Amino acid sequence: MNPTNLPANDAQLISLLERIETVEGQEADLRADKKTIYDEAKSVGYDTKMIRWLIRMRKMDKDEQAELSELQKMYSKAAGL
Repeated sequence: MNPTNLPANDAQLISLLERIETVEGQEADLRADKKTIYDEAKSVGYDTKMIRWLIRMRKMDKDEQAELSELQKMYSKAAGL
């Protein structure tokens, strides 16, 4: 992009940059909070892989869950499990 095509409003650019930086900081805080929760779950004996799987499943609708379950059965059978 040619610098002459940039909008002339420096204040707006600074505002946008600051807002993005704020959100990035919030994302980092949320990742740290999420890690703390998983650590807590692990410390009381829960399997964090299963918790992650359950969270993925809870995001799916019932049809998606049923389809995934059927695929799991098919693949397990094919693998001799």
